Amino acid sequence: MQNFSKWLELQEIAIEDSPIHGKGVFATQQYQADDHIGTALNKHHKIGGKTYYSRQPLGRYVNWSDSDERNVYLKKNDLDGWDMYASKDIPIDTELLASKEYAKEYKQLGDFDWEN
Repeated sequence: MQNFSKWLELQEIAIEDSPIHGKGVFATQQYQADDHIGTALNKHHKIGGKTYYSRQPLGRYVNWSDSDERNVYLKKNDLDGWDMYASKDIPIDTELLASKEYAKEYKQLGDFDWEN
């Protein structure tokens, strides 16, 4: 658990109870539009033509919304993983919300190592 707490500090996010669903990701600093928030998915390995990803806590706990409240987007990084960025200014203590397209993007990426 100590490693997870250190990871959260480095990412400048918090995992807390969400009014939307279960747990959610909350900003512990202010983000400006297009600021890098952190890595949501890491490429884990490839077997038989399938790419497997490891979800990071940022990708695991982010909730989605189809309203104007959504404030993050995913973008592929140089290591074949996926990073999360602010789509608009995000004040401290605001829950990070992806669009419902986020879930569709996940399904199109391949298979996941759900243990990570």
